[in-house]
Amino acid sequence: MKKIHLDRNHLSFYAIAISSVLILFKVVSTYGENYLKAPLAISGTYQIQSDSLPACLKTQSLPLKIDQSGVFLFAHLANITLDGRMKDNQISLTGTPSALSDCSFAQKSNLKIQASVTDETLVGEIIWDQTTSKTNFIAKKEVVKESSPESH
Repeated sequence: MKKIHLDRNHLSFYAIAISSVLILFKVVSTYGENYLKAPLAISGTYQIQSDSLPACLKTQSLPLKIDQSGVFLFAHLANITLDGRMKDNQISLTGTPSALSDCSFAQKSNLKIQASVTDETLVGEIIWDQTTSKTNFIAKKEVVKESSPESH
């Protein structure tokens, strides 16, 4: 039977290496739990309600569909593609309103939406361009009805 030879230097090396990994894991885990928080999930469709929409948009409903990837947002409003970011429950979206051919501001500049998120509601403003006044709005998230599986 062969005798296992344990050298003190080898044992010390492995003990220090394992301890270092455990301490590093604890430090990184503690940092992540305290400082790295996922942003609020806001993906969905929000129906914009406002009394001060431009005349060219008063006859149509304005659903704002938001898709989210972390802090990055991608949205559609009346065939306008928007993108932006979310920071501290505040969203900022921008896009070019060229799809709104009936509106005078459609070819001139960028549209910007700024809003704060509380629960399932957006409260904010739409800046159509420099000449059109801002539109203050409230938008509530539409509830998605989940279909239940059929029972046999």
